[in-house]
Amino acid sequence: MTRQEIKNIPEIVDFMLDKSVIADSREKVRKRLEEVCDLAIKALEQTTWIPIGRLPEKNVKVLATTEWGEVTIAEIFGNGDWFIRQGASNANADDILAWMPLPQAYKGE
Repeated sequence: MTRQEIKNIPEIVDFMLDKSVIADSREKVRKRLEEVCDLAIKALEQTTWIPIGRLPEKNVKVLATTEWGEVTIAEIFGNGDWFIRQGASNANADDILAWMPLPQAYKGE
């Protein structure tokens, strides 16, 4: 399912809801669906590569993949330039194609 398809779910459900549903309840259902869709999009972004057309927050380490097929830890500095932290021995900032957030650190049981 794509980000746009997820965003369209509230409209589809809104269309499908019976007209006998009280307007207030209908609005509550729609608002909750929008919240769920936003959470779904965030989860999708955590598990898929995001093209560099949309950049991560500045000064936050992320996984980055390069046109050479390497994965590295990188970040965007305050001036908007990529900085490769580690890995990707043959890459420079111009080689980065996509990024994703780092996973949460293991905390044990």
